[in-house]
Amino acid sequence: MPNYVCVKTYETREEAEMAKGLLEANDIDALVFADDIGGTTSSILASTGGARLMVAKTDAKTAASILSDAEDESEDDKEVKVDAEALDDDEDDDYIDDDDDEEDF
Repeated sequence: MPNYVCVKTYETREEAEMAKGLLEANDIDALVFADDIGGTTSSILASTGGARLMVAKTDAKTAASILSDAEDESEDDKEVKVDAEALDDDEDDDYIDDDDDEEDF
């Protein structure tokens, strides 16, 4: 059995499990250690050190690189969404209903 090391700590088990899936999709075996009573009590993770993503020591550099690249892509996606929202020119915001005959409920 290889020696495992922590490549990243997450606030929630779900985030760690998603990262584990990413690593496994890249042929890196990974484990999630989270002291959250099997996922039933995520609120205690902060006091126990979070959800730790573990990989074999020999895979640690590759795993860290994959996770870093994924985070960079995620940040790029957020920037694109923000830019798209900034460019959204909603003309309905300037529309004023002057029809006083109808009551709004």
